[in-house]
Amino acid sequence: MNDRGAAGVAIVGGVLVAVACVVFLVAAVMVAQSGGDQASVFELELGDCIERIDDVDGNLDSVELVECSAEHVGEVVDVGFLNSDGDRVFPGSDTLFGEIEDRCRDALTPFLDSGVDPRAFAPLPIAPDEAAWSPTRGRYSCIALRLGGVLNASLANGG
Repeated sequence: MNDRGAAGVAIVGGVLVAVACVVFLVAAVMVAQSGGDQASVFELELGDCIERIDDVDGNLDSVELVECSAEHVGEVVDVGFLNSDGDRVFPGSDTLFGEIEDRCRDALTPFLDSGVDPRAFAPLPIAPDEAAWSPTRGRYSCIALRLGGVLNASLANGG
């Protein structure tokens, strides 16, 4: 390699390092600004407020939690276990989501009866897949998702 080739490689290498540093700094700022705490979907508790949900079409592993007084897109309105004794065979995703969706609608009813616009919310059931079924004892969660907007308070306090 001649001197020109070495200089070109050094310049390209320097640019790549600079780009990597910028990407790292942008990511660090975004994380710092989010203000939320990362939580596993299997650790959610009743009343937790969700800052954002990044993937509702695939496997959702974690969410960002915030204080309910901060802007958020949803709130956990129900949690429970569908295999608390550990002896139930995984019922299949369709059956499991059907059971949880019924529980989610029931959990949303008190909030909707208190004057919250039912068209403004959709239930998001969180269920274990077959691999997580036994270890989590079938733990599920129901998140009330705000459609087309954000919440600034807990649903229990009128959203």
